[in-house]
Amino acid sequence: MNTKQDRETAGQDHSQTNQSLHQNQGGGMKILKDRLAKLKTISLKSGSHSPDSTFCVMEAVAWVAGEVWSDHPSCACHVIGAFLRSWNDSLPTDEDRDRLLKPLIPKLVGTKSTKKIEQYRAVMAADWFIREHLPAWLDLAGLTEQAKQVRSFPEITDFAQCPSIQPALEAIRKDAAAAWAAAWAAAWAAAWLNPTVSRLQLSAIKLVKRMIALKAADELEGALAKRVREQSTQSER
Repeated sequence: MNTKQDRETAGQDHSQTNQSLHQNQGGGMKILKDRLAKLKTISLKSGSHSPDSTFCVMEAVAWVAGEVWSDHPSCACHVIGAFLRSWNDSLPTDEDRDRLLKPLIPKLVGTKSTKKIEQYRAVMAADWFIREHLPAWLDLAGLTEQAKQVRSFPEITDFAQCPSIQPALEAIRKDAAAAWAAAWAAAWAAAWLNPTVSRLQLSAIKLVKRMIALKAADELEGALAKRVREQSTQSER
């Protein structure tokens, strides 16, 4: 439960200087150490909020970084922020938000980077949605062949690749519309929904951590070169 004292503490002027700081692992940004400790006692909530002790994941990032109240903290990558705001609000319970998203909060401070890095993070998110998230739900709807087809797409490393897979995705969308309508009610009632959700949650955590890890242009060039080599090797087999 959030007490009046909690709300007063969290709602203090966010521009004040805090003497208890520690270096964030992601770079030069600082984290307010006592706020990070306080956050352990507060559950994350769905939606956006006024300055008090109620936070979504990105409001919590702004708060521990000492920024003005916002769910778009200037210290964090806009792409990762958009991904996490959506995920935060789609999770069914506060317990899920605390378990999955709260450990990411200190890692997100200092993730803002160049346009080139953030563009590639967006590409990484698109690749995850298409080649991991989508086929998991296709499998659940019984469209195993379509799921297999999507998983066989080459990794998306540039948005220029998207037009080439659009016709296949459109055909799959039409197949899925009818099949999923029939399967949806049964899926929500069935225990076999949970393993799919759990796998996707773990996969999404890994995606966010990979996006966070990409911090410099030379790392981006290295990552792109590695993926080109891997795809070349696979095509030769």
